[in-house]
Amino acid sequence: MELEKMFADRDWFHSVGADKYGRVVVYVNYMCHETLHNIPDKYEGKQVLVHFAASEFTKREDFTNANPSSPKQTHEVDILNRDIQNLVNDFGRDKVRDIFYEIHDGANALTNFSPKHPFARDVLEKLYDEYGFDVLFDLLDGDD
Repeated sequence: MELEKMFADRDWFHSVGADKYGRVVVYVNYMCHETLHNIPDKYEGKQVLVHFAASEFTKREDFTNANPSSPKQTHEVDILNRDIQNLVNDFGRDKVRDIFYEIHDGANALTNFSPKHPFARDVLEKLYDEYGFDVLFDLLDGDD
């Protein structure tokens, strides 16, 4: 992968991988100015995340005693779909989509529905932080 070649000689670089949603993950040994400014936000159309290398090998079970009875991924997808569907039912798909883009675009947003719908904004921000652009885009805008 080209990202591996770009950063192979850097002390902070560990490896490149993918998360369960197909997003590119650059694993680093430590964060610094260079990691924040040189790692691209997107690579081949996919969101790029930056994680500490130690997180590549950790599992939830290493830090909790809980063992979920159903696969976590399926459970998370069900919750995400439910949360998005509830917002769409309450505010309409177009408005939820516009608020999603307001979050993504920040100061460059073309619409300004967030102040009128702070609850929807809050929920979408949390989902955006947890799942990222690509996953929410597929749910809100990918079916058109």
